[in-house]
Amino acid sequence: MSHGFRMRARELVTLELGPEIESDMTLKLAREVEAERFTRLDRALLDHTKRGFLAISAMPPAERQTHAAHMGRLRKLEQLGLVREFQTGVWEIPADSEPKLKSIGTRGDIIKTMHRALRESGIDRPAGSFALFDPAKPNTRIVGRVAGIGLTDEINDRHYVVIDGTDGKVHYADVGHLPPELVPERGMIAAIDAQTGGEDQKPRTRLRILSYLNLEKLVAAEGATWLDKQLLNRKPESLSDQGFGAEASGVLARRRQWLLSQGLAQLTPDGALRPVPGMLDQLRQKDLRQASVALSKELGLAHIEPSEGERVSGTYERSIHLASGRFAVVQMTKEFALVPWQQSFEGRGGRHLLGFRTREGFEWGQSRSIGLGLGN
Repeated sequence: MSHGFRMRARELVTLELGPEIESDMTLKLAREVEAERFTRLDRALLDHTKRGFLAISAMPPAERQTHAAHMGRLRKLEQLGLVREFQTGVWEIPADSEPKLKSIGTRGDIIKTMHRALRESGIDRPAGSFALFDPAKPNTRIVGRVAGIGLTDEINDRHYVVIDGTDGKVHYADVGHLPPELVPERGMIAAIDAQTGGEDQKPRTRLRILSYLNLEKLVAAEGATWLDKQLLNRKPESLSDQGFGAEASGVLARRRQWLLSQGLAQLTPDGALRPVPGMLDQLRQKDLRQASVALSKELGLAHIEPSEGERVSGTYERSIHLASGRFAVVQMTKEFALVPWQQSFEGRGGRHLLGFRTREGFEWGQSRSIGLGLGN
């Protein structure tokens, strides 16, 4: 029956587009013989496989060209370790040969995607550095520059990312569904972690953006950057001497010199970097002041900074990307505030927010009877 459907489909295509030129058919067959993916030749071979064995003599009469293609395809599959010649004219084809071949095809498509992402980002890396992120491996984590992003499944809105990693490798990861506001852009620095959670305890992939600015812009950025946190962290990300790891090491050294030149850090007798008290907070505040000046001109509103215990009530307008991270613009009647962005803000553009400034930061969506009110 399936053979009849294929024949009918072929007839309809011929009626619509005209007969296929013989040279085109020859070229297609040649490509399918050598293809490292599941092809029409494989489907024809499997259709005539009985109990794991294919007898060439049992296949229906075919043109000499098609027969040669079938034999060439069997030899190719033999090279791939998917089939073996049991005896002359009889081939053993395991039941899992189809999924294995489809898996090989998928991997080939992924490698092409990685090559394209690197080319479009102007990054040169050897193919030997390519790796696929496996969330099933415990404690798996990669950090690096986003070299590419796209959809693996447009219907279910599933994304993939290509990460130029600090470990010197280039990683491809299926990160599943990402809300629009969490989709990273090329050049951003991100981390991907393997997690196990939910009722089914299935491994999952979590993507976090560590820096919204690219590596070069962080060197002299007046903000609390990913580089600063690396320099101050007792357990910083390990950096390879290859690829992006080598680039990050060089940029860290330049950032270190910038901090020293700005009087934001000093060197200890043993050469270690010692930040001035509150260095990260100073940088963050300067970053916010510069952004608020630009926003004041744009919005025609005054900028206010809520104090501890004060209420913030206003409309969530949008988010902005700074060296210090992502911040939300909360607009009131005559003023606006810049507050750390939270994932709970996603999809709430133009809606009202109510929160309170605490010692640790902000609490949103809860009512309190204390504190002075700011906003509408």
